[in-house]
Amino acid sequence: MKNSKTKPIDDWFAKKMKDNPTRKAGAMPFIAIRDKVADGLEAGYTKTVLFEYFKETKQLSCCFETFLRYIKKYIENAPVNNHEPNIATTVISTVQQEPITTPKNEEKSFKWDPVPKPDELY
Repeated sequence: MKNSKTKPIDDWFAKKMKDNPTRKAGAMPFIAIRDKVADGLEAGYTKTVLFEYFKETKQLSCCFETFLRYIKKYIENAPVNNHEPNIATTVISTVQQEPITTPKNEEKSFKWDPVPKPDELY
C-alpha cells in the first residue's frame, strides 16, 4: 500500500528488510549449511564458534537462539536414515509363520445368550 502518506514508512521498512533479512529468511539458509554445521560439531567446535563463523561469512543471518533451535530441530532430533533393515522386520520375515488351524474334532463352543447367568456376574 504505497501512497504519499506512507512513503517514509515504506522506504524505512524496505531499508530495514534489506539491512536485516532475518525476518524473512526462515530456516532455509540454515538447511543449506546444515551439513557444515554437523561436521563442525563432530570436529569438536562449539556452537558459539560455529555461529560466529557463519554469521561473519554471511552464510547465516539469524540470532544465536534461533541457530540453537535449528541445530536441535534439524541435526540433533533429525531422523537418521540408515539403509540397514530394521531388526524387527528382519526377524519377522525370516521366521516362517505357520497358519493357525483349529482341530477338526473340536467345535466352536460359543453361543450367545442375551440373558446373563447370575453365577458369571461379579
